[in-house]
Amino acid sequence: MRLKEKVQYKLLPKIVDKYIEFKNMRIEQNLRRLGITSILVDNTVLFHGVTHETAWVSNGKKKWGDTEVETGSLSRIPVHEEGCEGREYTSIKYLPSIIDLARREVLELCLSDELKDEQLTQPMGRFRGYGIFDSSLFKGLNMRVIHDPDYTFAIGAGCRSLEEQRKDRLASKLDPLYRDLIDVLGKKNSQDIWHIVTAERNDCYCFLTMDFRLVKNLEAQKNNPVVKSLKTKVLTPEQLGKEFNLPTISPRLYSYHLADCPVNTEFNWHNSKRQKPKKNT
Repeated sequence: MRLKEKVQYKLLPKIVDKYIEFKNMRIEQNLRRLGITSILVDNTVLFHGVTHETAWVSNGKKKWGDTEVETGSLSRIPVHEEGCEGREYTSIKYLPSIIDLARREVLELCLSDELKDEQLTQPMGRFRGYGIFDSSLFKGLNMRVIHDPDYTFAIGAGCRSLEEQRKDRLASKLDPLYRDLIDVLGKKNSQDIWHIVTAERNDCYCFLTMDFRLVKNLEAQKNNPVVKSLKTKVLTPEQLGKEFNLPTISPRLYSYHLADCPVNTEFNWHNSKRQKPKKNT
């Protein structure tokens, strides 16, 4: 391995991790003092946590005998361009510091039975990456699942779909806070409302989401007595980061983390958005 590659693959990830850990030291003390221990994480955050995807990088045409053929290779590339703007990217830049606090057990990032259930009805690549070289900031992080004693589902002949079973479960919920929030925010938000109630009932500091419509909806109802009664907050990573003065960092600096594959940071997706997998035709 050449010196440049050793720096990129071996040294750079360690430097980046130590930098974030150092910047988080004062925040860590503040979080411990305030007794903030757990956060419920929405699947929208896991989706945006995939910051690198697999792309075919062309090496141009080369002669193969008398024939010219297109050559290239698969590489890991960043999703976002350098200096990308937009609310999604602004929140993504706070994720490394949040995840660092979780890896060092300062914060506990949690999922729930219903959040895991949502994943069952979507391609797993949405949350982990579709391609062989894709990379998520959450990779390797153990997230505790908050269990609901009433959660159950059935699979088999004659069973209703998982989506229909989810609707049935939520419709049967008798939690008074859940019913009150349904009245305020609307039945169409029932899944998100249950996540908020789960965070509230389990003393999570916040429900961390990148569903900006939900955040806007709650902000519009902030003076409603039911919403005001909530101890748990509904925050984007950007809002959480600004609240505790967390450091930001470009996800492009994580290009070589856990990389045992070709990496090319000269390219990114043209629209700085994750790509949907192509269907075989």
